[in-house]
Amino acid sequence: MLRASAVILTFWAGVRLVLALGILAMLLVFGKNAPVLLVLYGDIQGRGVDARALATINALAVLCNASIAAMCLLSLTVIWCALVRRAAWAVWSLAACVFFLQGASFVSDALLHHPDLLGNVAASSIPVVGIILAASGVFRRSITKA
Repeated sequence: MLRASAVILTFWAGVRLVLALGILAMLLVFGKNAPVLLVLYGDIQGRGVDARALATINALAVLCNASIAAMCLLSLTVIWCALVRRAAWAVWSLAACVFFLQGASFVSDALLHHPDLLGNVAASSIPVVGIILAASGVFRRSITKA
């Protein structure tokens, strides 16, 4: 179960990492605007949006996606250096970080009037299953040893 949880959580963190790095590349390397403009205005060009508001949206997108990428890298390190060695703190740390990030996704989506509620629910189910399997793998093993 522990190996399965590590694979599931790695998949989740890897997809989030690739997505965050892709958005950062789009913003910083290719000079495009934040993808949320497509959700808000149906246009990623930002036509009709005040230049200061557009700069603010893009700056927040850079900060947010850099934070997501950093959290995913840290999660991958915890998964493969501590969780697979049955460290209980790794389960609690991953659960706190994953649930905080997923909760923020729901709040963010609510501020945009839930354009992708079903997608958030589906994306949240992956780490929830991973954390449950990790907890059962770590804590069941320690209970049977005692």
